[in-house]
Amino acid sequence: MLNRAVVRYDSLSDSRTLATGIVVHRQNPDGSMWDYDLNIIAYADSTDNPCAGNGVIYIGAFIPASGDATHPTVAFLPLPEMKADAIGHMALLSSYTPGSDYVYYWGGAGWSKHDIPTPEYWMDLMQSFARRINSPLDVTVLTSSNK
Repeated sequence: MLNRAVVRYDSLSDSRTLATGIVVHRQNPDGSMWDYDLNIIAYADSTDNPCAGNGVIYIGAFIPASGDATHPTVAFLPLPEMKADAIGHMALLSSYTPGSDYVYYWGGAGWSKHDIPTPEYWMDLMQSFARRINSPLDVTVLTSSNK
């Protein structure tokens, strides 16, 4: 459903804050959604001409649960001035330790004119995806020898 990305910065000397974000456009400034407990941000992007009936594109990002004590912060980061219809970013802000893997999932995976009828439906899919990644199926195959 989403793309998995792994980023590693070995040459940094100090911990940093990293942002995993989604661009928010002026056409739908209130289209942001989030689930703080599951580290999810999502957005209903009305496209560049919502009056033309092009539908809504749903996008999202998610940071898997980890053993780290820090929890990502959900934030809206406004741009000082609008650029190409962008007014800011919906972001997950995370503490990063140099030399470690920073794993996140991202992507656009739905369209209102095809498979995602509502923002609520999109968020349900995002939450289901996050739960599956955070609690993967663990299978043990038991065998017996017939002698």
